[in-house]
Amino acid sequence: MSPDPLEVRSGRVILQRLIDIADAIDLRHIRAGPASAAGGHAPRLTAGLPAVAIDLGTVALAGVGIEGRAMARVYDFGVVALALTCEVVHLEWDAVLAQVEPLAPETLPDPVVRAWDTITRRLLAATGLAFRDGEGLPLAEQHLIVEVDAFAASPEVSSLPTQLDLPRFLAGDPFPLSARTRQHLLRHCFSHHADDLVALGRLRSFVYRPGSTPGMAEVLEAAHARLLELRYYDALLDAELPRMYALVARSRRRFDLLAPRRMANLARRLYTLVAEVSELTGRLDASMQLAGSTHLARAYTAALELLQVEPLNQAVDRKLAIVRDTYAALYDEAAASRAGLLEVIIIALISLEILLALLR
Repeated sequence: MSPDPLEVRSGRVILQRLIDIADAIDLRHIRAGPASAAGGHAPRLTAGLPAVAIDLGTVALAGVGIEGRAMARVYDFGVVALALTCEVVHLEWDAVLAQVEPLAPETLPDPVVRAWDTITRRLLAATGLAFRDGEGLPLAEQHLIVEVDAFAASPEVSSLPTQLDLPRFLAGDPFPLSARTRQHLLRHCFSHHADDLVALGRLRSFVYRPGSTPGMAEVLEAAHARLLELRYYDALLDAELPRMYALVARSRRRFDLLAPRRMANLARRLYTLVAEVSELTGRLDASMQLAGSTHLARAYTAALELLQVEPLNQAVDRKLAIVRDTYAALYDEAAASRAGLLEVIIIALISLEILLALLR
């Protein structure tokens, strides 16, 4: 750390929590309600993602002495993005870090858990939303962002990673880090203009002069939303595979007249799932193109790489291919079984007709 820590003149700490609560949400009902914030439609960045913003008031983190403004953005594909913003004014960087540590998303301390519970209850009460029926705890993604509008001094951007010890902040690790680890943690640290800086981490990120390129927090929100939905579909397919194996055994029964219809229904459900995954990823990618900023697009791509979204996407694609091919094979086998049964019935009818003719 620098012997003379920088003072943050103005900035904020943003806690983000994304929850997958439904397959889809009717935003018309949300917009018509009193909870919808003024001008609460999707921001410019997420123009391709219909959403409604909702102001949930002030929330205090009990035992921490921190108060923040709670907001929610409800997306039509079933994800709710909650944000708790705590303003930072005239604090040295070490004091900012001391304020951040009790909010660490790595451990989800009790004050933060209680704050999220309070915010979620306010959201559900204001909108009438509800979690999926018959499921346990919903999937969620956590992220913490420190945005600095200005320092009291005017530091060189190139020196900020060292002066602020950003690797330690991104790692959330109080112990000294090796040189290789520090280098690895800064691989997603970059600038677009000469006086801004973005350093992305899996659970923490740092943004300097966010006003120079508005929408960075929304970019990270969109990347986590994509990860969250892929996690949901991955879990859905994990549950589908054992069911598929059971159906394979059932389809082995001879002369199962209902097998083709059952397989057709399963195939339709599968193709609906494929369409949902493809549509969501396409809309998220399109929203980044609509943003019209190479800086935001670069940050979005870096966030997807950091969150390892592509390997998860490939895993979902492989599972979809396995299920699709298996259902197609089962459908063909069931159709062949039905054709064989029809042949037996035709032969039996012909034999019966010959027998009746002989008796006559």
